[in-house]
Amino acid sequence: MAKRKNADVFPKVVEIKGYHREDSKEKAETMKTYWMPGVNRLGHHGRWAFAELTEVYQMESEFAAKVKGCFTDLITRVTGGAARDRGGAVVG
Repeated sequence: MAKRKNADVFPKVVEIKGYHREDSKEKAETMKTYWMPGVNRLGHHGRWAFAELTEVYQMESEFAAKVKGCFTDLITRVTGGAARDRGGAVVG
């Protein structure tokens, strides 16, 4: 597969679970420990992130926090420094 033109795009793998069984824990750990680092190390498919959302009333805030963290990481990597808001305060 050809290398993506914009390798700084953050595709997400989001898993929404109602009940967190033992097999779900193993799958999430595999994604975090092996799959995400492997795909990101290759660099051919952009930079990926994984989020597992299990609490229905916290999903929106957990997802927003994950997206904010990924965006902050992206800005930090691109600029070589801390991400800042419009007022100059460090974000993240």
